[in-house]
Amino acid sequence: MPNPPSTSGVTTGAVAALTQPSRTLKRDLLTEHFRFAPESFAKGGMDLANRTMYTATAKVEQSLLQLVERGEEGFDEDEVQRSIYRLETLLEDAIDTQFDLFEIFVLRNTFTFADDLLPYISLPHHRTVPGETLITRISPAQRDQDHLDPSLKGSDAAILSEYEEELRLYESELQKERELAHAELFVKAKAAKAHEMAELVGYLKEPGKLSSTSNPTDRARTLASQLSQLEARLSELAATPVPHDTTATQPAVAPWATSRSAFVNWAAEQKAGGGQADPASSNPNPSAGAGAGAGAGGAGVGQLPQDVVLEKFQEEAAQVGGAEDAKALLDAMSN
Repeated sequence: MPNPPSTSGVTTGAVAALTQPSRTLKRDLLTEHFRFAPESFAKGGMDLANRTMYTATAKVEQSLLQLVERGEEGFDEDEVQRSIYRLETLLEDAIDTQFDLFEIFVLRNTFTFADDLLPYISLPHHRTVPGETLITRISPAQRDQDHLDPSLKGSDAAILSEYEEELRLYESELQKERELAHAELFVKAKAAKAHEMAELVGYLKEPGKLSSTSNPTDRARTLASQLSQLEARLSELAATPVPHDTTATQPAVAPWATSRSAFVNWAAEQKAGGGQADPASSNPNPSAGAGAGAGAGGAGVGQLPQDVVLEKFQEEAAQVGGAEDAKALLDAMSN
């Protein structure tokens, strides 16, 4: 705001204005500022509430009269009119009471300001020259002389600096407290998760009865000692080299001894390849091989062994029987 022309006193009009009651001055100033009277603010709200209430009661009355026209039981036109009138009366009384209280509150707490501010408030249409007002026309020098102590000018710089430093320290401490609170919540969540897992395992106590102050049970001590011994034993076994198994590459059963078809295939391969088809020579069991060699004493050194495939077929044919035996059996069954 530009500085007004310096004056040594207050004009007669300003003095007359200041001698008026402050309430009237403030009311006029607020009316000029808001372009409406402060009292009309609450009155406008009350009128709006009344219009809304009348509209609502009219809708209710219309709905009830429709029920009367349809002849619904328990609805009479006179009773509906009396009920609507009583409802409107009660609502009007409630609105008047509440908005009276609202008006008192608004005028005392909202549309008001301190009396000491009257000489300093100036609206744009009050000024005849830049910086001059019709309400006060008091120079800044006169205001400073009446309301300010010149000896205090600039004395608050150190206090403001100290206050800013204290505010910075306070914000720093507050940030540290926030971080500590977050860390505490994180640790508590981790501890709760650990306790939950311990309850699920069930080594220390039954589920739901685990506490940080309880002592381990005998079962827990026994399991702990066994786990230590098992860990030591596993470490020793892991360091021990695996011995070489010489029999791992040899089959436990000869390929011709697994099934009948395997024996026939093996014998056919031996026959087609011109080799000796001696099943005893392919048996990995030494004792079995020795017995087979003793049983085949008919074949001397330099002599070819018997055709084992042919012998096998002959044995099966002898066990099953010939075609004549089958025909004789059929004839016996038919007779």
